[in-house]
Amino acid sequence: MSYVLTPSELETLQARVKGNPFDEHVLEVHFTTTREFLTEVLPPCFTVPEKATGFLQVGRATVSDRSFHSSTIYLSALFEGRPVSYDVTMILNTDMGICFGREMDGECKKQGEIEFDDSQLPTVRGVTTRNGVALMEYVATLGENQGATVRRMHPAHLKAIPNSKFTGLYHHPILVTGDVETTYETFYTGTADLTFRSSETDPCGDIPIESVDEVTYGHGVARWSMGQHPLEDTGDYLPYVLGRSWDLTR
Repeated sequence: MSYVLTPSELETLQARVKGNPFDEHVLEVHFTTTREFLTEVLPPCFTVPEKATGFLQVGRATVSDRSFHSSTIYLSALFEGRPVSYDVTMILNTDMGICFGREMDGECKKQGEIEFDDSQLPTVRGVTTRNGVALMEYVATLGENQGATVRRMHPAHLKAIPNSKFTGLYHHPILVTGDVETTYETFYTGTADLTFRSSETDPCGDIPIESVDEVTYGHGVARWSMGQHPLEDTGDYLPYVLGRSWDLTR
């Protein structure tokens, strides 16, 4: 590979990001939060659902022979009346894993350390750390393997590029939405203890956890497709973009 890709190299790179499946081991811890908090943090393109929920999705995955760990907090929202899951914190442990999703799809990826231990089933435990603070910590206790299961989710990411003085955006923001179907070979449900903490750079501990609800873990293959929805920039999006993806003011 050189500083300028050959046609063959360009074709290979494009093939890698054309919906290749993810082989993943993933834990999800779903929780109830408050509508007041969602009203505070959701960008103007969303409306707040009647039931305020969110979930931590954490695990390890391989795609196109590249492996990484990720830890993401999603919050429930409605976009044009459809339920979606909006990412407010997304920690990865590899540089290219961060660049791909952050620059291409508007995911709020940052670099951190992810300890994810599923070697002692039926217990899954771990901690996600950034700048010396354990932002997300969990211990899940699972039941029996329920076998093959199919699950779907609809993530939504706010894609926007600040100008060089952070006084506005270079272009109107775009909401990138996904349709993700995961076919699990093994699938478990259970219970979990979940703790979020805040640091000077990541306000995870600001998220109210009213209750921990559904807990799932499994090994499967995720296939996805993405769509883009241009948004009208009324000048209201900049604080959401900077607060979610940058460490500027903390």
